[in-house]
Amino acid sequence: MRILMVWVSFLMIFSACAEEETGPIFIQITNGSSITFDSVSLYTTQGNKPYGTLAPGDTSDYQKANGGIGEPTLLLVVNNDTIPSIYTVIDRASPPPLSPGYYTYEVLITEMGGYDVRKLP
Repeated sequence: MRILMVWVSFLMIFSACAEEETGPIFIQITNGSSITFDSVSLYTTQGNKPYGTLAPGDTSDYQKANGGIGEPTLLLVVNNDTIPSIYTVIDRASPPPLSPGYYTYEVLITEMGGYDVRKLP
């Protein structure tokens, strides 16, 4: 009987862990700069997720992202120019994938003409 209870407990714990890692991830973007973003898109393995135009201080709606996404990579267009990320180093280690949940990222234009992304609490 104890073996059966241990086995059932193990299965319950295992299934709870599996559900936790496979839930949906939702991401919204906040424009933390003083200029309007003409277009913001999130790169994903299954295509880009468009967030549209964001005025200074605006926050987009949440959009469902694919599992396995780590730190977001964006396509940011301002005044018809594509703004590069300041983190375009090929050698950089990939961040771990996000856990299921809701995430807000603030996008800031840097003095060097690129953009930076930081996760908000």
